[in-house]
Amino acid sequence: MELNLSKITATLSVGQQFKNYNELCSTLHLAPKGGNGKKLQMQEIERFMSLEKQGHKFIIKEIYSTPKEKKANKRNIKYKDLIEYLLVQQLYELTRNNESENIDIICWFDNLTFNLSMRNENFVRSLADNPLLQEWLSDNNISPDICQTFYYGARHMLKSYIDTALRSLEKNYELGFKKEQLLMKSGHSRFLTEEESNWYREAVKETIDSFNAPSLIGFGKPLIKEKEYFTLKDVILHKKIDDFYERLSEKIADYFGDGFRIYEVYRISTTSKLIDYAKNRVSSYEELLAGAITLNGLLCDGMKESKFLLAQNKITPEQRKALIDWMIAIDANDYEKHIDALLNGKGLRDALVIEEITKYFLWKEDQQS
Repeated sequence: MELNLSKITATLSVGQQFKNYNELCSTLHLAPKGGNGKKLQMQEIERFMSLEKQGHKFIIKEIYSTPKEKKANKRNIKYKDLIEYLLVQQLYELTRNNESENIDIICWFDNLTFNLSMRNENFVRSLADNPLLQEWLSDNNISPDICQTFYYGARHMLKSYIDTALRSLEKNYELGFKKEQLLMKSGHSRFLTEEESNWYREAVKETIDSFNAPSLIGFGKPLIKEKEYFTLKDVILHKKIDDFYERLSEKIADYFGDGFRIYEVYRISTTSKLIDYAKNRVSSYEELLAGAITLNGLLCDGMKESKFLLAQNKITPEQRKALIDWMIAIDANDYEKHIDALLNGKGLRDALVIEEITKYFLWKEDQQS
């Protein structure tokens, strides 16, 4: 459930007490979180009310008539303008000759990051079992699990940057976007239904929670004394990502059948007029080029996953820099070529599909035959 003022004023009152954080979440119909997730959740709750904490207990001191402004994630905003510009330029090339009233664009995340010059070709190869990667890891004295943790951490961070830029464009009424899941098998694909999407989200949560070993028994049910796994980030940091996808794949096979896989994609809805308006609003080409070089040099500076590894003495600063260069860095001399390709409409054209995914209809016909 998302918090909103009408629901809060209907169910809560000033002076109301909660014996602990879990009871507060339960009353608000929110799932308790841990670590940074808990901190961010409390920040969101405190946009709507003033809370006094006494030990573990919370007391509502005031319910605001207007929610406080949401604090922006400064780390994500750092590259918002640059990524926003890259997205708008590409969308402009894709939509400028399309007179349709509404245009739907389906975009795979991995293709998007590559064609926006946010990472290089080595990025998606970083989990592959190939001699080139093994040789590179050996030369840099980096273990495969460190490489894997860095890859998933970087992927998580890049996605947050793109989400921030898309939300900014949405806030300016220049496009609408949402994340959807594609069910794929043998080249055919379709979107999950609402019921299937709800099942998938629960399956992901259950898979993450399955790593929390039960430690107590109460009334015939296993109880978890202290959770360690709350989000996919926790799975990544504990180097359980392979196990996670293996367990999730088993759930998908049980639900849909063998051979099916689920991928998350961006579905962007806009019009050529809106994108034309956005193009006139965003930064200039010169600012883009300067920003792109900054992006190349600083992209992973704020990434907690690599800093976590560094703090745990599992990776040296030299190894961290090597991983950034291997997966993300693009030679600054090639930036102008990359950007020229973007401005000329090349790159994302293969990754984006106008209107709808044709393969969906092929898949549907195959199912009906």
